[in-house]
Amino acid sequence: MREAQSAGLTLAEIRSILTLRDSGEAPCAHVTDLIQQHLGDIEARMAELRTTRAALRTLAERAATTNPSSCTGTDICRIIGAHIGDNEGLSVAE
Repeated sequence: MREAQSAGLTLAEIRSILTLRDSGEAPCAHVTDLIQQHLGDIEARMAELRTTRAALRTLAERAATTNPSSCTGTDICRIIGAHIGDNEGLSVAE
């Protein structure tokens, strides 16, 4: 079961597999569904991380060329403040 845990299956999911097996059912279809669900979750998370990485790279490039002395008292931060909500992957919620 260590392999199942290292693949991201929860103890509750492993318990459900064992329960099926103990009841005489082959848990293969259930295991396959769990694996596909976890793969989908990982793929979605990786896509989110790629988007976040791209936004951070954009900000890092902007930060490298921003002169802090050009900031005014009304700026939040010139690196992000002027670009919040634009089409560069940033939003107010972030």
